[in-house]
Amino acid sequence: MEKSQFERLRGYQAAFRSFLKEYENRGETVGDAVERLAREAARAREEFPETVPPFDKDEFRGRWVPEMGRYETARIRNWLLVALARLEEAEAVRPETLDACDYPMVEDRNIRKILERDFEEIRRAFAAQCWKSVIVLAGGSIEGLLAERLLRDGSVSGAPRRLQDLIALARKRNIVSPAVERLTQSAREYRNLVHPRHEIESGLTVDAEEARIAVEILRIVRRDLAKAGAAEDQA
Repeated sequence: MEKSQFERLRGYQAAFRSFLKEYENRGETVGDAVERLAREAARAREEFPETVPPFDKDEFRGRWVPEMGRYETARIRNWLLVALARLEEAEAVRPETLDACDYPMVEDRNIRKILERDFEEIRRAFAAQCWKSVIVLAGGSIEGLLAERLLRDGSVSGAPRRLQDLIALARKRNIVSPAVERLTQSAREYRNLVHPRHEIESGLTVDAEEARIAVEILRIVRRDLAKAGAAEDQA
């Protein structure tokens, strides 16, 4: 969630608290006041559909028939209390953020630019909790890092390789640590996540934990390749 969204979240909280205070000492309220709240609730729900509950005026009529244009304030207050609780909870959940990442160990300048660009996208997707995007981008970046390194030292030819094959080769060459093998199946098969049918048929998992592991392994691969390069330079 962006900073501007948090500001609007707080704006709706202030508006609903104002309505709550307005309805404190009323046993019932006329249509005009409810219409103002209904418009505010509609705007809030349009922007935060998973947070703000539906506002249905008919649910607040209680004993009043529609022709009377009256509503029971107690029911409206209950709705406001629920909406406020959800908005406050949403505000309390700040997005996780990732530190920037560069790739000085990548000698191919074009590959390095793409990897750095993609990590910026990973950071934005992670903050927005777009877990599938994080997994796909992280899997591609891991593959790109390993392929660039193994192509450079002649371990592989120019033919495309599966990510799991690149990991096996890198482990055999001892340029990445055993921790890299913890990469989840979803990240290993990240190409299958691009197509909805493949995602369904493969049964791969797409959630926050999978995304965090994918990013963690990307950082480990980056660290290991940097160490391996430094060791070779000193040899």
